[in-house]
Amino acid sequence: MTLFRQSLLREQQRQWRGKALIPRGFPVWGITLLTLAFLSAVAALLHFGTLHRKALVSGELVAIPPPVRVTSAWQGTVVRTLVAQGQRVELGAPLYQLAVRRTTQSGDAGMRQRRALQQQIAALEASMKEIALSRDTAQTALSQQKALYRQASESSQQTLRDAERGLNEIDHTLQRYRRYWKSGLIAQDQLTAQATLHHQHRFNLLAIRGQHEQHRLQVMAMDNALIAQAVEFNNQIRQLFIQKNALLNQLAELDASESPTVVAPQAGIVDALNVTDGQTVRRGEGMLNIIPGAARDYRLVFWAPAYAVPWLTPGARVSVRYDAFPADKFGQFSGTIHTIAAAPATSEEMASWPAAQEKLSDATQSWFRVEVTPHFPQTRPGNQALTLRHGIRASGVLFLEKRRLVEWLFAPATRIRHDMTGPAND
Repeated sequence: MTLFRQSLLREQQRQWRGKALIPRGFPVWGITLLTLAFLSAVAALLHFGTLHRKALVSGELVAIPPPVRVTSAWQGTVVRTLVAQGQRVELGAPLYQLAVRRTTQSGDAGMRQRRALQQQIAALEASMKEIALSRDTAQTALSQQKALYRQASESSQQTLRDAERGLNEIDHTLQRYRRYWKSGLIAQDQLTAQATLHHQHRFNLLAIRGQHEQHRLQVMAMDNALIAQAVEFNNQIRQLFIQKNALLNQLAELDASESPTVVAPQAGIVDALNVTDGQTVRRGEGMLNIIPGAARDYRLVFWAPAYAVPWLTPGARVSVRYDAFPADKFGQFSGTIHTIAAAPATSEEMASWPAAQEKLSDATQSWFRVEVTPHFPQTRPGNQALTLRHGIRASGVLFLEKRRLVEWLFAPATRIRHDMTGPAND
């Protein structure tokens, strides 16, 4: 309840307490100019402005040359690890020593085979020693016979010389006897006796000479027998030695098959040791990686769809975003297309790349391998050091055809016009 009348209160509320101002309107020519300017700007933007069609692709960074993945060629147990993380190794350096055992119902097959090979090798060595001893004994006997024949030859040679001297003296005596007989100093019987003695000595000389030649032939035969016998014994020893080497090779192969050693296929730095001592490995299982020295170059491997490939050219610019360096903080990086595959990638090729495995499920699209050279700075905002690593995932923006905005604006109308036309004529 109030002390004032309701009519008085309503009258006070209806009273006007301010002043009404009616501003003057904006000139028509000004509104016209602004409208024309806006429409001109829009028309200029649609006519001169351009727009790129883009394709977003994914991939990964690879080092040139890439790391080498060392796998096991056997199934067994790691006995000892021979390298450490970050260690530099040379080509053929041992990395792991494995143990591969084959056990049957009769026991360890490798142990039984090794024992049999060792017994065969021992038997061959014993046979070689016996043959060498027989060779030495036979050579000694032949050498002694040769020495006796040589002595006999030297003796017969001395006898032959004496006989020749005696025959010469008898020749001189016979000549004197003939002169004496012609002079009448001796009788015919004396000359005949001296001639008979000369002929007898000549026959004896021929016999001595034949015996000497026989001794020489026997010495030469002993030399040939020594050589032939030595060759025969040496051939036997050589054959046994070849058999022994074959058994030693089998023993080495057995040791290699039971205790194989994984070696480095390339010189570099050991990285990513995947197995440890006592761990069982399967055939083809990755054991470690070897980085072949300091990587001097990097490539971005992207997988581009088939519709984007005709618009790509080597040397074209690409915008790159690395998963390790978020774009909201580090921004986008640049790159240049290096190579473009001429044929679509096969499923086997894409299966070997982690970034491409997720695209294998899309059977409606063909994928081409595109290699991009990254332009990567060493520092970014805040002087933070940035370092590339093999295997970093990345995404890229490929720039396809460029059109004016007006063409993109009227693209639906152009598409409708094409749909309404008939077959194209050449």
